[in-house]
Amino acid sequence: YGKYSIEMDGIGLTVAYGQQNGNAGRVGTVDYNDLEETAYSVGITYAGFAASIRKNEADDSGTAKNGNAGNNEGTSTCAAYTMGNIKVGACNVETSLTDSSNLSNSSETRTYGAQYELGGGVSASVTLFDVEQIANGVTRTDVDGIATKLSVGF
Repeated sequence: YGKYSIEMDGIGLTVAYGQQNGNAGRVGTVDYNDLEETAYSVGITYAGFAASIRKNEADDSGTAKNGNAGNNEGTSTCAAYTMGNIKVGACNVETSLTDSSNLSNSSETRTYGAQYELGGGVSASVTLFDVEQIANGVTRTDVDGIATKLSVGF
């Protein structure tokens, strides 16, 4: 992996790129495809604003050799803004994989959050989330929720 960061006139830019390789081997009588994954990201900051996009592509890594499985990839897009004691942000994460039966498996998770620093190491936050997961072409999970947190630090 390699990373390059620069800041000019208050604008920050970070670019990262990497590759992972590994031997998957055999389990029982099944040979698996070796790990070959590429990942890259771009992030930008300005004043209290930060945004990033990340992408990984692993194609058929970890799946049975000579199968139809592949297209293993993921993308995340996130942004946040901080103003004084308040921070708000949103993030979208998508993954997908075609299984050995040539059926779609995917997930999409969206989060929206806000945090308020009360002072003295105390903060309160709330996060709204929406998760959808599809397995074998059928929606298996579709849930919305909310989480809150009161954090006390010393």
